[in-house]
Order: sequence, then structure tokens, then C-alpha cells
Amino acid sequence: MKRIFARALFLLLVAAFLAGCYADLDWRKLASDDGRFQVLIPARAQVATREIGAGATMTLWTATARDSLFGVGFTDYAGDASSHILETRDALARNVAGTIVDDRADPSTPKGALAPDSALTVRRITINGSTRASAKDTLRPVTVHARLLPVGKRLYQMVVMTRPDVLSEPDLDMFFSSFELLR
Repeated sequence: MKRIFARALFLLLVAAFLAGCYADLDWRKLASDDGRFQVLIPARAQVATREIGAGATMTLWTATARDSLFGVGFTDYAGDASSHILETRDALARNVAGTIVDDRADPSTPKGALAPDSALTVRRITINGSTRASAKDTLRPVTVHARLLPVGKRLYQMVVMTRPDVLSEPDLDMFFSSFELLR
């Protein structure tokens, strides 16, 4: 009887601990008809669209949770989007005065990828840098985790900017693995 009570108490404490850890991540589905994608994002997102030069338009949804910024969006280019991966990666690094510590093809295939486009390759990028919350604040270290997916003339971007060790791998995986292309 003591053993059952101890095990039940342990499981209750673990459940309470996990609930406390994830209380501020309120995962919800974000879907874009124009963007033809859906993803889980951990808070209410705000959307902005802007011209970024050379006739390219970027639409980006952002949400803040657990002192981290989550962003998902797409940029439509006049030509092939895959030719813009390096400039996008470098712009992300410049934004945080960062160093690229990982840049590789991600072997996972995006959900919903169309059969003829099975050659779609996600770029997985990690950048270590620093940023300020405001001009008066001191620099603080940040890590940028990004996934870039070119599909024809469109470049999809999924980005998480966070302080090191704030988010767990399951948090990051929940966001990145939930991305799905829609027809």
C-alpha cells in the first residue's frame, strides 16, 4: 500500500512539475490560406507584411512566450527562392551580431509536402549572438534556431530566438515539427 501511495504521489508531483514548466506555452494552430501552411505556435500571434526589396514581400507571424520569440512566415520572390537561403541566413545572423554554429540540410520532409516536390529540403540553422531588450539594456546572449524551406518562388521561414537554455528540445521540436504545407 505504501508503495502504491508513493508511486501515485511521485506521478502527481511529476505531473504538477510538468504542468508548471509548460503553463506559459499555450500551443494553438495558426493557419494561413494565403501562405498555404499551418503550424502550432505557443501564444497568440501578430502578423505583419512588408516589402523587403527587389519586389520581394515578406509576411511574418510572431508570438512571444517564455521570454522567447517565435516567428513563422514566408517571402515571395520574383525568381527561385532557394537562391535566397544564404542571404536570409546571413540577415538572421546580422540581426543578433551572431555566429552561425550550425547550417545543414534537415533530413525530415515537411508535412504535407506534395509528392512531385519530394525533393524539398529544409535548411536547419543555429546562430549564437546577442541582443538588447531596449537601447538602455545590456547585451544578453541569444540563440536563434531557424528552419528555411524554399518552395518554388516562396521561402518559408520558421524562427525561434531565445536565451540559451530557456527552451527545451521538445519545445523547439513541437514548433518546428508541426509545420505543414497545405494545398
